[in-house]
Amino acid sequence: MNELDALLNDPARPDRHLLELDLSKSRAEAAVANGDVDTADHVAVFTPAR
Repeated sequence: MNELDALLNDPARPDRHLLELDLSKSRAEAAVANGDVDTADHVAVFTPAR
């Protein structure tokens, strides 16, 4: 949670937004957007390997 908080509150990247947070598993999962997905011309998804 501390890493997610730091990611979302990085003053160098004020355009990050939390889209989803799943705490139901042993490892938290979060979907974070860079920019505004509602006004974006294009949206890409990146899913890292576990």
